[in-house]
Amino acid sequence: MPRKHVLRAGMILVLALGLILPMFSSRSQAAMTPADTVIGNAATAIYRDQSNNDYTTTSNIVQSVVLEVCGLDVSPSGPTPLRATPGQSIYVPIIVTNMGNGLNTFNLATGGLGTYSKSIYLDANGNGVVDPAESAGIASVTLNMGASANIIVGITVPPAAAPGDTDVSNITATGTAPAGCSDTSGDFTVTVVNDAVITVSKAVDKNTALPGETLTYSFRFKNVGSKPVYSRAGVNGYDIDAATVDGVMLYDQLPSGASYVAASASGTPAANPNGYPIYSANGTNWFTAEGAVVGTITYVAYFMPDGTPGNGTSETVLDVDQQGTFTYQVTVNSPFAEADGEINNTAAFYYNTFTATLQTVFTNEVITTIPANATSDIAVSHRVVDPYTNVEEDAALNYQNDNTAALVPAGSWVEFTHSLANRDAINSDLIDLSAINVPAGWLVEFWNANGTAKLIDTDGSGNVDLGTIAPQTRVDFMVKAWVPAAASGGPYFFDIQATSGNKPAEIDLSRDNVTAVLSVDVDIAQYADAGDATDEPSDGDTNGANDADDILAAETSAVLPGSTASYRLQVVNIGGSSDSYALNVSGNPAGTVAKFYSDLNNDGDHADAGEAEITDTPLLGGTVVRVAGVFGGGNTTFTVYGVANFVAGDVIRLNKTVTATILSVDAVNKTITVAGDQTANTDAGDLVSESYSVIMEVATTPTTPPSVNNLVVAAISNTSGTVDNMDVYFEVLEVCSVAVNPNSSDQIPATGTTTYIHTVTNSGNSTKYVKIDLNMAGLGLTYLFLAEGANWKAFGVDGLAGTGDDVALADGDTAAVGTVFIQLAAGASANFKIKVFAPAGTAPGLVESANIQAVASSDGDFTTLGDQCSDTASETTTVIEGFLQVTKARTHLDVAYIGVIPSPGDEIVYSLTYKNIGQQTAVACVITDQIPDHTTYVAGSLYIDVNCDGLIDGGDTLLTDGSGDDTAEYDGVNNMVRFRVGAGADAANGGSLAPGAQGCVLFKVLIQ
Repeated sequence: MPRKHVLRAGMILVLALGLILPMFSSRSQAAMTPADTVIGNAATAIYRDQSNNDYTTTSNIVQSVVLEVCGLDVSPSGPTPLRATPGQSIYVPIIVTNMGNGLNTFNLATGGLGTYSKSIYLDANGNGVVDPAESAGIASVTLNMGASANIIVGITVPPAAAPGDTDVSNITATGTAPAGCSDTSGDFTVTVVNDAVITVSKAVDKNTALPGETLTYSFRFKNVGSKPVYSRAGVNGYDIDAATVDGVMLYDQLPSGASYVAASASGTPAANPNGYPIYSANGTNWFTAEGAVVGTITYVAYFMPDGTPGNGTSETVLDVDQQGTFTYQVTVNSPFAEADGEINNTAAFYYNTFTATLQTVFTNEVITTIPANATSDIAVSHRVVDPYTNVEEDAALNYQNDNTAALVPAGSWVEFTHSLANRDAINSDLIDLSAINVPAGWLVEFWNANGTAKLIDTDGSGNVDLGTIAPQTRVDFMVKAWVPAAASGGPYFFDIQATSGNKPAEIDLSRDNVTAVLSVDVDIAQYADAGDATDEPSDGDTNGANDADDILAAETSAVLPGSTASYRLQVVNIGGSSDSYALNVSGNPAGTVAKFYSDLNNDGDHADAGEAEITDTPLLGGTVVRVAGVFGGGNTTFTVYGVANFVAGDVIRLNKTVTATILSVDAVNKTITVAGDQTANTDAGDLVSESYSVIMEVATTPTTPPSVNNLVVAAISNTSGTVDNMDVYFEVLEVCSVAVNPNSSDQIPATGTTTYIHTVTNSGNSTKYVKIDLNMAGLGLTYLFLAEGANWKAFGVDGLAGTGDDVALADGDTAAVGTVFIQLAAGASANFKIKVFAPAGTAPGLVESANIQAVASSDGDFTTLGDQCSDTASETTTVIEGFLQVTKARTHLDVAYIGVIPSPGDEIVYSLTYKNIGQQTAVACVITDQIPDHTTYVAGSLYIDVNCDGLIDGGDTLLTDGSGDDTAEYDGVNNMVRFRVGAGADAANGGSLAPGAQGCVLFKVLIQ
């Protein structure tokens, strides 16, 4: 989805000594790690033994799942002074923001010492007024992470309230799932007055707008008090047209990211008082004429003077219950800069009262969301038309870039090439593609430029696209349309529509036309070997039966598993119209795959240029009736009733045993020319049909079971569904094959062990008994077999597999190598382990290699050589002198991390415990740990954990973050911590760890 910018309109203003000063506030939230995010990694240690061999080891992985936390903000947080008359209802706009890291529902409740009646409403359109559709009270709001809701608190003053009475209240939001957070607004202090009281609200006509669009801001104000509104006068007046003018003002600063629309400001009342719009570039010096403003108009206001606006005396301006309106327009800047994303402000109304109290009343805040990259200029065209200069289609759909296909066979695909251009000079765009006005029964698909891959919907809009296209960039694509078998006549058309993702109203069209559809009426036949009189093509049976003349009785094949059988076939269109044919084979055994390939030169293979795998034949010309044949110049020219189905290069069948390749086609004289004298092979009235040579290959896998099969090969008309079949003999032979993997190696100290895990696979094509043998050098290491799974067995007394006295081994059971076996089906695998032990005193540096041999046999006696096969895997074990082990753990907020789920803002303490578990000293020991994603390193948190308790306490040694001064540092370039450990470690080199020596280090990260 496109990113959004938010255009927030209005301005908070204060008035002091005649100056109007803007005050801005911002509610921003630092990036917080979303709930359920997994944080984790492992530490790494590098070291050397005393023979200067380098080693690397990693710790265990420590993972933390981030807890969903509760957080919110209720604004305004400062005090809100309000004035009201007895019996009046006043409304306070509030914004509630989810500052947590997941979805939460916040309960809402009013509080404070006040006793006046309160109600809470959802301000769905953000206009600061309780509209009729918003009159139902609410008790909660549900918000996603970072989302906000506009609400209104309504306060009703009792009719019996007296001037001077006050009511102090507020609103509190409390999280529920998860719970644990609440926030309270600043106090709303209502003072009851017998005086003027102004209410004012602000609205915008669009909640979402695109760059270049116009927004209309409208205001409503009313004196709901018991006394008239008086002007601000004298030193509290306003600088208008270089003179001090007495009056009242409804004032607004243009939102960032927008520009004033000339002559758009107007208001009421225009008489009594004589109100009028005024304009300013700085909010201080105002002008009644837009053109008089020096600079850019960034402030607009509606000014209402008193009766004698120049005398410096405060006078009546608005009577009780008198009301008015103000409106102006802005244009959203294009491009809309990201820096203009959020301004939190409101408009204000400035006036004086009967009691000479200067008052400022603020409107609600209105918000307009601007989708990023929302400018757009796109074009779609036929590929030979430049989409940059393509004239876009008008409302009457006058297309300037049509694609046209003249004659298309029914039951076939037709392709059209197109180009799509993002002509916008600034913004990238993700442009949707769709087909409209598609004829009934037709199917339209979108493919890449060369028609090899279907386009997909990359943005979840429901339409395919070509991905994000950079500004001023052209991308080609292909449209494929399926013409149904029942179609005929014409013409037909459909339209390709491109729709801008930035600006959905921006579309462009291109039309694809089919002049006429060639209807079909077909029959099919197969042909084995051109020129082989014993294997004739089918006589055109229509019922799909395996007739004697279309069974390949002479074609037989027996293959080894893992190899491929090959058959030569020929498909002949003996129908009356062009057609293509799906190729299918049935009866092939499990473990085989049949594929068809084109044999363009009919030489029995598919190794030549242009010969590729096919699932269907190409379009083959329909059968026509020959009129006459004339031989001359080494070629034969046939006159036929029609040549529409044929082109040069087509292979045609002249009779049941003879084919020929067309050299040329004369559409005017309705002739086709072939090589050689073919007059004896045809007679007037014979059918001339296009044929197509095919290679069918049936591939086996190494595990395909032995079998003898009769394959049924079918050619199926793609337009009519007509089928013709043929039989093929196919046999798979038996073979023995076994594999054991992998080759392994490891290092262990004296008295240490290692366990190698192996997999044995019956890679033959029949069930086998497989036994495990061991061949080793015998240098002192010991080997033990460990069963994995429940299918391993030990030989019984007779030493034979499968005779009934076998001993079943459970998972984890041990046995001597060479005494165990397993039965595996073809392709099946089993795991087992070999445990190697180095006795005490084994000399460091000893290297012993052993070969693990898997032997497979059908009869289980493992004595008949012709029935056996085998494979080996190597195990190389080196006895070493040093071995450094690192264990990673975590604590939380300096207490034991047991069952505690961390939250954003929490600190995690990572503890790294290192120990030499070998028999000789490890040297140059350095431990590094990458700071995990979604966390930041806590400066000044590198410690030597002296007592290895995993906690930061008074006994630990603090190390600096910098390099070159002690044994650790934080590497900000690579975002990792580094500790040099062991005796003699310094600011440059790791120290040494004697056998059994150990230690611990600590550091902290902060979850974002």
